[in-house]
Amino acid sequence: MVPVGLRDRLRAIGVAVHVVAVVLSALPSTDGGMRRADWAQPAVQEELGLWADRLGMPHAVFTERAWAFAVRLQRLQRAVLAPVDAYERVTGTAQSWTMFVAPDRVPSRFLLEVAPSAEGPWTVRYRARDDAAAWMRPALDHERLRSSIFRWAWPSRARSFQHGCEALAWRVFDAEPGVARVRCRFDTERSASPDDRAAGRPPRVRPGRSVVVLRGGGGHPLRNASPAGAP
Repeated sequence: MVPVGLRDRLRAIGVAVHVVAVVLSALPSTDGGMRRADWAQPAVQEELGLWADRLGMPHAVFTERAWAFAVRLQRLQRAVLAPVDAYERVTGTAQSWTMFVAPDRVPSRFLLEVAPSAEGPWTVRYRARDDAAAWMRPALDHERLRSSIFRWAWPSRARSFQHGCEALAWRVFDAEPGVARVRCRFDTERSASPDDRAAGRPPRVRPGRSVVVLRGGGGHPLRNASPAGAP
């Protein structure tokens, strides 16, 4: 039998510590989702409603109980994960992505529109996953920017949505002198059911959050003309 030296024991302990840390940090977490405004989103409300129906509880009662449980769970997880977070920061093994907890049956699609004047009609320059409106598509479809744009649709990211739209408006105003307004907005589109597909029913689209940016002096964008979240 080959004797086990101190170095081997330390290596085994290190591997065990790392595995435990990774498993604990991979457990489902409530962090990033504990905002009432986010829970009011259609996708979240639909998921809560499905679970309330399965358990035979009123939707409002189930939502409040789920919120109370999530608050207690978040406190417990933060206490347990405090040393794990410190370990991952030191070793550079932190995972920035969390697991998807449920399908989004009411996804949001980002659009960028332009208008030639204060009263002129809107023209779509970019629509996600639309070959007919593909302005700056290589950049806007890049995986890193897509992850940011996805978050803009949530109420808690209103400031990021504002700043992101202003940055895009700056690019539009610089390239197109005839554009006076830029609007960034989201359309929410309910995923089609098998019955919808079979019957050929079109998807149900509803306008969501939007930001309007005006051309300012020297071509620079002004602050938005409508607050983030306005239809």
